[in-house]
Amino acid sequence: MKNRLTCIIPFYNEGVRLLDLLHLITKINLIDQLICIDDGSDSGMLAEEIQKKFPKVKLYILDNNSGKSAAVKYGLSISTGEFILLLDADITGIKEMELVNAIEVFKKKSLDMIILKRLNASFLVRFIRADVLLSGERLVKKSDLELVFEENVIGYQLEMAINKHMKMNNKKVIWMSNTAKNHYKYLKNSFFKGLWKDIKMYLNILSYIGLNNFLNHVFTFCKSNEKNYFSK
Repeated sequence: MKNRLTCIIPFYNEGVRLLDLLHLITKINLIDQLICIDDGSDSGMLAEEIQKKFPKVKLYILDNNSGKSAAVKYGLSISTGEFILLLDADITGIKEMELVNAIEVFKKKSLDMIILKRLNASFLVRFIRADVLLSGERLVKKSDLELVFEENVIGYQLEMAINKHMKMNNKKVIWMSNTAKNHYKYLKNSFFKGLWKDIKMYLNILSYIGLNNFLNHVFTFCKSNEKNYFSK
């Protein structure tokens, strides 16, 4: 069906934050299909809670923890929407109207991608523009995501792989602000364990895109919001 929207949320060892997010997402009528992918969590308790509280959510449980990119790829393979809304499972504070406005703009303005920029990101994250470049909250066409996954995209490389595809093909991309907060790995784990996970994440990303290309994206990619883009 034309203009259908599928929301894909991958998760691994998440908790109540995902339940809170689903409570918000399931109220948005513009979302036609909601898919959650359990990327091999250690416990099945959250999956049971999702099935019990949100029967309309299509829940799929992967046998092994293969990383975010693999989980999203699996979700994409069973999606029915022409458009895809990607959300991280660990965000809090995002507002329903922020998502509704972004969806409406995405559909009406014939854009190729909207990235939801995290206004509450830390200074360091904003300094390297990771609040845009690595934001897991974005709207994109299914056809573009399928092309992205024709490459070998693994681990935490998905967002930069999408950015690279959009930049290389001169796609229409803007950012819109949102109030979501993500929970850094050092807050989910011990400080040093979390810090090491963050380091491995950036190394994984740089192994895919390369330092020069990453810096090129920092200075040139997705610099316009809705107001600036359509006033050109």
